[in-house]
Amino acid sequence: MISLRLCLPTTRARVSKGLLIMGALCAFSAAAAMALQPGPPAPWVAPARAAKKANPEHRDANSIQVGKRIFERECLSCHGAKGLGDGPKAADLERHPGNLALPAMWDESDGALFWKISEGNAPMPATKTLLSEDERWHVINYVRTLAPPESVPTKPKYVVPETHRRAISAVIRAYEPVRAALAGSGDGAAKVVPALADAVAALRQADAASLPDAAKSAWAEDAGACAGAVATLVTAGDDSAKLRLALAPLSASLICLVERYGHAEAMPVFVFEDAASAGPGPSWIQLDAKPRDPYGPTSATQTPKQRLGATTTP
Repeated sequence: MISLRLCLPTTRARVSKGLLIMGALCAFSAAAAMALQPGPPAPWVAPARAAKKANPEHRDANSIQVGKRIFERECLSCHGAKGLGDGPKAADLERHPGNLALPAMWDESDGALFWKISEGNAPMPATKTLLSEDERWHVINYVRTLAPPESVPTKPKYVVPETHRRAISAVIRAYEPVRAALAGSGDGAAKVVPALADAVAALRQADAASLPDAAKSAWAEDAGACAGAVATLVTAGDDSAKLRLALAPLSASLICLVERYGHAEAMPVFVFEDAASAGPGPSWIQLDAKPRDPYGPTSATQTPKQRLGATTTP
């Protein structure tokens, strides 16, 4: 009996220990299984430096034709003839090929696309050892033709010197922190308004003599409209409600400026419209395609109303 009493705790301990080990193994197995479950792919974003790389090949008929031949030889089997991701080999891939005909393709700069097709992302192979740099740029120029026409960035009305487009970009980049602050609580917006006022003042100092005759008077008018709107923004002080009211006419003036003269950014400038308004709402601009409404709650379904191109060159 004594030996039985002595053995019972030991047996129970062994059973308990075994159950604990089995439980731990089950938990580990479950965690491992969860880790192996396929989930949504992580966002594939090109490095900022790569995204700014300029395309040395003009998007003309010759480049597009060269790019089409390379695309049909190297890309069609997965991406399909129209870039929809429905090529003959698409069904056999572990992940569906990207749809190259989406308007969002225009939300990627040429430099970002060049980096992506160069580096690859399984199951898409890297092409930096398969295609020359020129061939990759030609492919990008062809891929640009696959997106619907309404998604193509609008070219500016006038051809103007680089100095003027850089002055516009300086205003856009000073506008961005103000818009971003107002898209949140509004705190800190007033602190970044002076930098925006300085950029607009520099814009007004740009020499209009080098502009096309038709653009000279328009430049003075548009720069003056921006200056008047930013003055109202300055007088709004720390009042977020007044700042938001003042941002609307400034945004409209800046959009008009970009529509006429372009900008110096590597990607299009994106125009959004406030979705909460009953009718046409106030617009704003961004340097990226993820909307953050400075006038009210951002709608999850908002897409750019317009994409504004940098220059009138192809």
